[in-house]
Amino acid sequence: MSEMTLAEHLDAASGDLTEEEATDARTYVERLYKAGVTSLPQLVQTVSDVQTNPAVRDMAYSLLAWLRVRNASTVLTRAFEQEQNDSFIWAAANALVRARAEDAVPTLLSVLERSSPTKEAAAAWTLGWLGGSHAVPVLRSVAMDSHRAVEVRAHATEALGLLHAAEAVEDLIALLSVQSPELRYWAAYSLGQIADPASVPELERVAASDSGVLSNERSVRQEAIEALAAIHAKERDNS
Repeated sequence: MSEMTLAEHLDAASGDLTEEEATDARTYVERLYKAGVTSLPQLVQTVSDVQTNPAVRDMAYSLLAWLRVRNASTVLTRAFEQEQNDSFIWAAANALVRARAEDAVPTLLSVLERSSPTKEAAAAWTLGWLGGSHAVPVLRSVAMDSHRAVEVRAHATEALGLLHAAEAVEDLIALLSVQSPELRYWAAYSLGQIADPASVPELERVAASDSGVLSNERSVRQEAIEALAAIHAKERDNS
């Protein structure tokens, strides 16, 4: 039996893709064909080969996640663990999320303990989408560790909100008072995701007086206001 082409793999996976994903995936298949990548083994090799043209490699990461073939999660997990290029670290992280690669969690937790700040930050972010409750203790520890890089702590803080980690509320409230506006912003975001009324007094303080603004113009104060709105909406729904 001959090896399936990438187009055939895409046809098999198309039912699991959004219309936008399917359109992008078809475009990537066409471009990868022009680059000589026509089969799944070649696609895996492209992801792993640091000498490959960056644009081709970036498409390969996305397409491998979208195809959701049996070994995609294993390949992407290994690629993430071994990746050294900052841009492709994030490409691998995004691909793991797209592939819903929950089996990557042990590797992500290991990477979070011993890697570069960029890779640790990407691991924390990915755990927010894939980690489940067993990732929460490590993420809490990282978020509160003042010896860690701010970008790592910020993504760990964000992840606690993505995981709706109610046990982290006290930690997140404490982070509303730290010097870093990035940490205050993500603490407010996560408190809004969890929507625990216990955080209202500190969120009101931040909403009234915090002047912090991130490099992308996101306002700590506005995030606190939105968190308060989420808490009040939940209270109305429960009343």
